[in-house]
Amino acid sequence: MYLSPRRTSKLIRTDDGSLTLRHPEVGEAYHSLDGADTETRFKFIEPSRLKERLETESVRLLDVGFGLGLNCRAALAVTASFPLQIDSLETETQALDRGLLLFPEDPLLLQLKATGQYQVETKRVDLHLGDVRQTIQHLQGPYDLIFHDPFSPNRNSECWTVDLFAHFFQRLKPDGALLTYSQSKMVRMALQEAGFIVQDTHAPSPHRGGTIALKQGEGLILESTPPFRDPTLSASGHDIRSQREAEVRALREKPRTS
Repeated sequence: MYLSPRRTSKLIRTDDGSLTLRHPEVGEAYHSLDGADTETRFKFIEPSRLKERLETESVRLLDVGFGLGLNCRAALAVTASFPLQIDSLETETQALDRGLLLFPEDPLLLQLKATGQYQVETKRVDLHLGDVRQTIQHLQGPYDLIFHDPFSPNRNSECWTVDLFAHFFQRLKPDGALLTYSQSKMVRMALQEAGFIVQDTHAPSPHRGGTIALKQGEGLILESTPPFRDPTLSASGHDIRSQREAEVRALREKPRTS
Protein backbone atom coordinates (compact mmCIF):
# COMPACT_ATOMS: atom_id res chain seq x y z
CA MET A 1 0.00 0.00 0.00
CA TYR A 2 1.30 3.45 -0.91
CA LEU A 3 1.81 5.80 2.02
CA SER A 4 2.29 9.48 1.31
CA PRO A 5 5.60 11.09 2.35
CA ARG A 6 3.69 13.39 4.72
CA ARG A 7 2.22 10.45 6.63
CA THR A 8 5.49 8.59 6.89
CA SER A 9 8.12 11.33 7.36
CA LYS A 10 8.77 13.21 10.60
CA LEU A 11 9.69 16.89 10.35
CA ILE A 12 12.72 17.91 12.44
CA ARG A 13 14.14 21.38 13.16
CA THR A 14 17.90 21.01 13.56
CA ASP A 15 20.12 23.00 15.93
CA ASP A 16 20.98 25.70 13.38
CA GLY A 17 17.28 26.30 12.70
CA SER A 18 17.17 24.53 9.34
CA LEU A 19 14.73 21.70 8.67
CA THR A 20 15.15 18.06 7.78
CA LEU A 21 13.07 14.88 7.84
CA ARG A 22 13.42 11.49 9.48
CA HIS A 23 13.13 8.70 6.94
CA PRO A 24 10.27 6.36 7.90
CA GLU A 25 11.92 3.07 6.94
CA VAL A 26 15.60 3.84 7.44
CA GLY A 27 14.93 5.44 10.83
CA GLU A 28 17.56 8.15 10.35
CA ALA A 29 17.32 11.85 9.64
CA TYR A 30 18.43 13.01 6.22
CA HIS A 31 20.91 15.41 7.84
CA SER A 32 22.83 15.97 11.05
CA LEU A 33 20.63 17.15 13.90
CA ASP A 34 23.42 19.61 14.76
CA GLY A 35 22.34 21.52 11.68
CA ALA A 36 21.25 20.49 8.19
CA ASP A 37 22.51 23.66 6.51
CA THR A 38 25.67 23.64 8.63
CA GLU A 39 26.48 20.07 7.57
CA THR A 40 26.10 20.95 3.89
CA ARG A 41 28.32 24.00 4.24
CA PHE A 42 31.18 22.58 6.30
CA LYS A 43 31.28 18.99 5.03
CA PHE A 44 30.65 19.55 1.34
CA ILE A 45 30.61 23.08 -0.07
CA GLU A 46 33.56 24.70 1.71
CA PRO A 47 36.06 21.78 1.83
CA SER A 48 35.38 21.07 -1.86
CA ARG A 49 36.47 24.62 -2.71
CA LEU A 50 33.57 24.74 -5.16
CA LYS A 51 33.50 28.54 -5.28
CA GLU A 52 37.24 28.74 -6.06
CA ARG A 53 36.92 26.10 -8.76
CA LEU A 54 34.01 27.89 -10.43
CA GLU A 55 36.03 31.09 -10.57
CA THR A 56 38.55 29.48 -12.92
CA GLU A 57 36.82 26.62 -14.77
CA SER A 58 33.58 24.78 -15.39
CA VAL A 59 32.78 22.09 -12.82
CA ARG A 60 31.10 18.69 -13.10
CA LEU A 61 29.72 17.45 -9.79
CA LEU A 62 28.46 13.97 -8.96
CA ASP A 63 25.95 14.24 -6.11
CA VAL A 64 25.41 10.77 -4.59
CA GLY A 65 22.24 10.80 -2.53
CA PHE A 66 20.01 13.67 -3.66
CA GLY A 67 17.84 13.21 -0.57
CA LEU A 68 15.94 16.44 0.07
CA GLY A 69 18.15 18.38 -2.33
CA LEU A 70 20.13 20.46 0.19
CA ASN A 71 23.56 19.74 -1.28
CA CYS A 72 22.35 20.43 -4.82
CA ARG A 73 20.63 23.63 -3.74
CA ALA A 74 23.71 24.84 -1.87
CA ALA A 75 25.96 24.11 -4.85
CA LEU A 76 23.64 25.99 -7.19
CA ALA A 77 23.73 28.98 -4.83
CA VAL A 78 27.50 29.37 -5.15
CA THR A 79 28.47 32.41 -7.20
CA ALA A 80 29.97 31.16 -10.45
CA SER A 81 31.91 32.59 -13.36
CA PHE A 82 31.87 29.24 -15.18
CA PRO A 83 29.20 26.58 -15.79
CA LEU A 84 28.23 24.01 -13.15
CA GLN A 85 26.79 20.65 -14.20
CA ILE A 86 25.44 18.26 -11.53
CA ASP A 87 24.53 14.61 -11.97
CA SER A 88 22.51 13.72 -8.87
CA LEU A 89 21.87 10.08 -7.96
CA GLU A 90 18.91 9.00 -5.86
CA THR A 91 17.47 5.57 -5.14
CA GLU A 92 14.00 6.55 -3.93
CA THR A 93 11.32 7.90 -6.22
CA GLN A 94 9.62 9.53 -3.19
CA ALA A 95 12.64 11.71 -2.40
CA LEU A 96 11.30 14.67 -4.38
CA ASP A 97 7.90 14.43 -2.70
CA ARG A 98 9.59 14.45 0.70
CA GLY A 99 11.67 17.46 -0.29
CA LEU A 100 8.54 19.30 -1.34
CA LEU A 101 7.16 18.85 2.18
CA LEU A 102 9.92 21.20 3.37
CA PHE A 103 10.19 23.42 0.30
CA PRO A 104 6.80 23.30 -1.50
CA GLU A 105 7.64 26.16 -3.88
CA ASP A 106 11.25 25.22 -4.59
CA PRO A 107 11.96 25.56 -8.35
CA LEU A 108 14.67 22.86 -8.27
CA LEU A 109 12.37 20.23 -6.76
CA LEU A 110 9.38 21.17 -8.89
CA GLN A 111 11.30 21.08 -12.16
CA LEU A 112 13.09 17.83 -11.33
CA LYS A 113 9.75 16.23 -10.45
CA ALA A 114 8.26 17.39 -13.74
CA THR A 115 11.12 16.65 -16.14
CA GLY A 116 14.08 15.13 -14.26
CA GLN A 117 16.20 18.13 -15.24
CA TYR A 118 16.71 21.65 -13.92
CA GLN A 119 18.57 24.49 -15.60
CA VAL A 120 19.06 28.14 -14.77
CA GLU A 121 21.56 30.17 -16.80
CA THR A 122 24.79 28.12 -16.86
CA LYS A 123 23.86 25.75 -14.02
CA ARG A 124 22.22 22.40 -14.70
CA VAL A 125 21.06 19.41 -12.64
CA ASP A 126 20.16 15.99 -14.05
CA LEU A 127 18.44 13.64 -11.59
CA HIS A 128 19.09 9.90 -12.04
CA LEU A 129 16.65 7.68 -10.15
CA GLY A 130 17.46 4.05 -9.40
CA ASP A 131 20.05 1.86 -7.69
CA VAL A 132 23.17 4.03 -7.41
CA ARG A 133 25.36 1.00 -8.13
CA GLN A 134 23.72 0.49 -11.50
CA THR A 135 23.34 4.16 -12.41
CA ILE A 136 27.04 4.91 -11.94
CA GLN A 137 27.96 2.34 -14.58
CA HIS A 138 26.18 4.45 -17.21
CA LEU A 139 27.81 7.75 -16.26
CA GLN A 140 31.14 8.40 -17.89
CA GLY A 141 32.58 11.40 -16.09
CA PRO A 142 35.12 12.77 -15.62
CA TYR A 143 33.96 14.64 -12.53
CA ASP A 144 35.72 17.41 -10.66
CA LEU A 145 33.87 16.69 -7.41
CA ILE A 146 31.83 13.94 -5.80
CA PHE A 147 29.52 14.64 -2.86
CA HIS A 148 28.86 11.29 -1.19
CA ASP A 149 25.86 11.68 1.11
CA PRO A 150 23.80 8.49 1.53
CA PHE A 151 22.39 7.32 4.85
CA SER A 152 24.88 5.83 7.33
CA PRO A 153 26.97 2.75 6.45
CA ASN A 154 24.99 0.49 8.76
CA ARG A 155 21.69 1.58 7.20
CA ASN A 156 22.75 2.05 3.58
CA SER A 157 25.66 -0.40 3.31
CA GLU A 158 25.36 -0.78 -0.47
CA CYS A 159 26.68 2.76 -0.94
CA TRP A 160 29.83 2.39 1.19
CA THR A 161 31.76 -0.45 -0.46
CA VAL A 162 35.24 -0.65 -1.92
CA ASP A 163 33.69 -1.64 -5.23
CA LEU A 164 31.41 1.38 -5.55
CA PHE A 165 34.19 3.72 -4.46
CA ALA A 166 36.37 2.18 -7.20
CA HIS A 167 33.83 3.36 -9.77
CA PHE A 168 33.98 6.84 -8.29
CA PHE A 169 37.78 6.76 -8.41
CA GLN A 170 37.72 5.88 -12.11
CA ARG A 171 35.42 8.78 -12.89
CA LEU A 172 37.18 11.46 -10.85
CA LYS A 173 39.67 13.85 -12.45
CA PRO A 174 43.30 13.67 -11.23
CA ASP A 175 42.85 16.91 -9.25
CA GLY A 176 39.31 16.07 -8.16
CA ALA A 177 37.96 15.35 -4.69
CA LEU A 178 35.31 13.17 -3.05
CA LEU A 179 33.66 14.63 0.06
CA THR A 180 31.61 12.77 2.65
CA TYR A 181 30.33 13.43 6.17
CA SER A 182 31.55 10.07 7.49
CA GLN A 183 34.75 9.71 9.52
CA SER A 184 34.28 5.94 9.95
CA LYS A 185 37.51 3.92 9.95
CA MET A 186 35.75 1.31 7.84
CA VAL A 187 34.64 3.88 5.26
CA ARG A 188 38.10 5.41 5.07
CA MET A 189 39.66 1.98 4.58
CA ALA A 190 37.21 1.29 1.74
CA LEU A 191 38.19 4.58 0.10
CA GLN A 192 41.88 3.76 0.47
CA GLU A 193 41.47 0.28 -1.01
CA ALA A 194 39.67 1.87 -3.95
CA GLY A 195 42.77 4.00 -4.60
CA PHE A 196 42.01 7.23 -2.75
CA ILE A 197 44.23 9.24 -0.43
CA VAL A 198 42.21 10.11 2.66
CA GLN A 199 42.33 13.32 4.68
CA ASP A 200 40.23 15.01 7.37
CA THR A 201 37.93 17.96 6.78
CA HIS A 202 37.22 20.30 9.66
CA ALA A 203 34.22 22.17 11.02
CA PRO A 204 33.94 24.75 13.79
CA SER A 205 33.12 23.43 17.28
CA PRO A 206 30.82 21.82 18.32
CA HIS A 207 30.38 20.31 14.84
CA ARG A 208 32.40 17.36 13.63
CA GLY A 209 34.38 17.34 10.42
CA GLY A 210 34.18 14.78 7.65
CA THR A 211 36.42 13.14 5.05
CA ILE A 212 37.97 14.27 1.79
CA ALA A 213 39.36 11.65 -0.59
CA LEU A 214 41.86 12.64 -3.27
CA LYS A 215 43.92 11.06 -6.05
CA GLN A 216 47.13 12.86 -5.13
CA GLY A 217 48.88 14.30 -2.10
CA GLU A 218 49.59 12.91 1.36
CA GLY A 219 46.96 11.07 3.32
CA LEU A 220 46.27 9.83 6.82
CA ILE A 221 47.82 6.65 8.12
CA LEU A 222 44.79 4.44 8.68
CA GLU A 223 44.21 1.70 11.19
CA SER A 224 43.53 -1.47 9.22
CA THR A 225 39.95 -2.73 9.42
CA PRO A 226 37.87 -4.77 6.96
CA PRO A 227 35.70 -2.57 4.73
CA PHE A 228 32.38 -3.36 3.10
CA ARG A 229 32.69 -5.27 -0.19
CA ASP A 230 30.23 -5.84 -3.04
CA PRO A 231 32.13 -7.23 -6.06
CA THR A 232 28.97 -7.78 -8.14
CA LEU A 233 27.44 -4.41 -7.16
CA SER A 234 24.21 -6.28 -6.46
CA ALA A 235 24.41 -7.71 -2.92
CA SER A 236 21.85 -6.80 -0.28
CA GLY A 237 22.85 -4.60 2.63
CA HIS A 238 22.37 -7.57 4.96
CA ASP A 239 24.75 -9.74 2.92
CA ILE A 240 27.34 -6.97 2.72
CA ARG A 241 27.30 -6.53 6.49
CA SER A 242 27.35 -10.29 7.12
CA GLN A 243 30.36 -10.76 4.86
CA ARG A 244 32.29 -8.09 6.72
CA GLU A 245 31.33 -9.56 10.10
CA ALA A 246 32.68 -12.92 8.95
CA GLU A 247 35.93 -11.27 7.83
CA VAL A 248 36.27 -9.54 11.21
CA ARG A 249 35.70 -12.83 13.07
CA ALA A 250 38.28 -14.61 10.93
CA LEU A 251 40.86 -11.95 11.73
CA ARG A 252 40.17 -12.20 15.45
CA GLU A 253 40.52 -15.98 15.36
CA LYS A 254 43.70 -15.96 13.31
CA PRO A 255 46.67 -17.16 15.41
CA ARG A 256 49.21 -14.46 16.19
CA THR A 257 52.77 -15.00 15.04
CA SER A 258 55.67 -14.02 17.25
